[in-house]
Amino acid sequence: MALILHNIYNQTKQKFKLQLIAGEGGLKNCMRWVYVSEDYTTSDFLHGGELIITTGVISGGSSDWLMHMLHRIIKQNACGLIINEGPYLNRNQISKEVLDFCNENNFPLFLMPWHIHIYDITRDYCDRIFTDTRQNEAICEAFLTLLNNETESSKAIDLLTDYGFSQEGLYYIAQLQSSSQINLIIKDLIQSFLFEYSVFMLEKNQSFILLFYSYQLNDVQQIIKKLQDLIKTRLSNCNIFSGISGQIKSLNMLSKGLEQAQSALSWYKSLNISIGCYDNMGFFRLLLEIKNREFLKNYVNEQLGAVIKYDKQHKSDFLQTLYLYLIHKGSIQEIAADSFFHRNTISYRLYLLRNKLGYKLDDSKVCFELLVAFQIKEFLNSIAW
Repeated sequence: MALILHNIYNQTKQKFKLQLIAGEGGLKNCMRWVYVSEDYTTSDFLHGGELIITTGVISGGSSDWLMHMLHRIIKQNACGLIINEGPYLNRNQISKEVLDFCNENNFPLFLMPWHIHIYDITRDYCDRIFTDTRQNEAICEAFLTLLNNETESSKAIDLLTDYGFSQEGLYYIAQLQSSSQINLIIKDLIQSFLFEYSVFMLEKNQSFILLFYSYQLNDVQQIIKKLQDLIKTRLSNCNIFSGISGQIKSLNMLSKGLEQAQSALSWYKSLNISIGCYDNMGFFRLLLEIKNREFLKNYVNEQLGAVIKYDKQHKSDFLQTLYLYLIHKGSIQEIAADSFFHRNTISYRLYLLRNKLGYKLDDSKVCFELLVAFQIKEFLNSIAW
């Protein structure tokens, strides 16, 4: 998963005598590293997620210096600041303005007594980061093995069960994809948000994969909706789309779940719908089970090839007229209203479709097969394989 500041604080506040004095709302922040800094001008070297420790040795006891540091490290997405309270900076020199600023920005500000050695806390936190990283890498590798349907699945399942994932259970997979490049800010937003939930996240092919265990579909949808709203609030220019799999009852079936989530993502994204479930794709779920895509393409060409070729040669749109005929069950009035052509024009087009292109439009079986071809064509154009 990820190291969340809330957990680290609760686990070590007694050991290191930590006191949270402001910014409690930011305890959901992810901690990626611990960094000792006495000069805020070096903040450009931060990558995001750092917990900063300072003694304020060059502050001169100035609250203004502290405010400058906070502005710089918050801008660089640091996760919190520990002041090693002592001869250079102490709580009496921390102004109400500083405390209000941290609270407004949900940026945790801690005090640590001078007698606590910075070496001890940095070593402890770095050990936790290394341990979490190794564990996270092992779990990610195991899940990717199952998602990619690789041969070493039994070892992957054994590892995941050791970490508390049940081999037989109720799983859902969601795939999230943003309109911008995947970056650390989005990743941290997701990990911080998931702090409240038992949901595992990994990255794959420039998207995020979320694995839900023992959740109902309605709960999965609500969590994804809240997450997307959070991302849009924080990153106003970022559009994010999500596809949710059907119910997966075994770790062995995760690759199938990922395929479903990817299909739902592609399908609903093509419709500009931000969240979509595989279970709501209806007829298109049948098409997903057909692995031979050439077969589907050939079927479309077999049914619609004549009119597609005619339109290409004559720069016309008889294909659209044919589709409207099928969905309006042959009503010339409704076809004319939907296409903005005169009824006489529609009648002439239908005459050509019947007599020149050979479509038996009075045969219900033929009409069904044609409509299926249109559905397959739409499906192939929308799903990314």
